[in-house]
Amino acid sequence: MPSRFTGGRITNTGGIASGTVDFSISHESVGHYDIIFTPRFQSLAAVVATQVTGFEPNTLDNAVIIAASEVQCRVKVGDSHGNASDRGFSFVAIGN
Repeated sequence: MPSRFTGGRITNTGGIASGTVDFSISHESVGHYDIIFTPRFQSLAAVVATQVTGFEPNTLDNAVIIAASEVQCRVKVGDSHGNASDRGFSFVAIGN
């Protein structure tokens, strides 16, 4: 059973709008964000992310976890045409 969780709301520029204090963000390129877990998880059970959208969002706008490990995960955020785009998102990671 997972005993630790971390999560937050990330701005389109890679700033931390809110969340726990055990992660940092690196905005690697357009639409790509690395979340670095501090300290690292001993074992990572799951990471989920969703795009933070404005009024009447398009369901094709999305956030996708590209890769995840005990140390970090990479999130790609995109527009309704599948293009990488700088957009805000929320995430939760759980594990031990």
